[in-house]
Amino acid sequence: MTLPLVSSLAEAQEPTSLRTLLDETRTRSPTLHAARARVRAARAALAAAGWPQDPMAEVEADRLRPWGPGDEEVMIAYRLLQPLPIPGQLGLEERVARAAEDRSQDDLETAFFDVELLTTRAFLMLRRVDGELAVNDSQKQIVEDLIGAALAWMRAGGDTHHDVVQSQVELLTLESERTALAAERAAAVAMVNALRDRPPQTAIIAGEIGLLPESLLPAATLERMAIARRSELRSMRSMAREERAMAALMRREAWPMLRVGVWYNQMLRMPDSAGVMVGGNLPLFGVPRQSARAAQADARASAVEAERAGMRAMIRSQVRAARERYLATTQRLHLVRDVAIPRAEEVLVAAHSAYRAATTAFASVVQDRRTLSELRMELVRLEFEAALAWAELLRQVGAGSLPEAEP
Repeated sequence: MTLPLVSSLAEAQEPTSLRTLLDETRTRSPTLHAARARVRAARAALAAAGWPQDPMAEVEADRLRPWGPGDEEVMIAYRLLQPLPIPGQLGLEERVARAAEDRSQDDLETAFFDVELLTTRAFLMLRRVDGELAVNDSQKQIVEDLIGAALAWMRAGGDTHHDVVQSQVELLTLESERTALAAERAAAVAMVNALRDRPPQTAIIAGEIGLLPESLLPAATLERMAIARRSELRSMRSMAREERAMAALMRREAWPMLRVGVWYNQMLRMPDSAGVMVGGNLPLFGVPRQSARAAQADARASAVEAERAGMRAMIRSQVRAARERYLATTQRLHLVRDVAIPRAEEVLVAAHSAYRAATTAFASVVQDRRTLSELRMELVRLEFEAALAWAELLRQVGAGSLPEAEP
């Protein structure tokens, strides 16, 4: 399938292929930059997890100034205190951080596919507008030929001045359509440039895409592929793992935290002394607090798992709908391209010849011209809809992008 390119766009030099545009978007997209930054943040959090607390070192000097006779002893105390992690606490912290890092990777893939689909849609929109402009140019040439025929009849003494005026009205209508299409094209160019982080007015013309498939895999097969591939489902699974690990960590942190230490007292004019110490917190208020927080994390995990089940069902319906939309659009496209347009072209050629031979009315020729124009515009739109439906199906399945045209 090929889409016509308008040749009168002076601001564009060489067509840009979809692959080139996608490569540029992957490199320059602010959305993907943000997603990659979140991956880096999650990796940094994972690197920070699992480390115990630092030991506490103290030095204390007492009675540096004696208060009276007999109280002249000076003591310097050295203490080293180490909090001991709760058994399993560091491992749970790593599990939480690793699940968050996995989720950030899945979210990056989701952002990648979303940006790719947006870029493909903008690319196809630009191609559609260029195709409509090309149809507009061809119809303008037909109307100009009709004006020439009407003028020839008028010079030959025929009463065709009304035909000349009507042709000029048709020409003005086409010029008005072209103005609207030019505005639509400027919007499409601005969208493409926004996705690749370039100034809105940067010139671009969309190149051709490759042939779209005539047949598709069965709907059940596509659904299984989507369930296995979709990064959103993996992200939600990672989120549930993160919440479950967080709940276990909250419950574990309610356990008593022990501290061990050693001390040494340096006594001037008296014997030195040393000892060890063991202490810990009493879990009086922490147990209900941490239990409530763990219940909160468990509830969030259950919510995510329920949403994941709902998303699986939604993905199945979206894949089936995208598949049916693509098949229906391609069928309509074949009817318009292979049947309707050839017949409309034959009718217009015959009507044009008949008008030159003064055997048909001018209004009949104009009506045939409008019919052909509408069919050609419909073909351009159907080509756009078919390519977009294919891109959306690929997005639903979690696959790549549109095929490229053969060089």
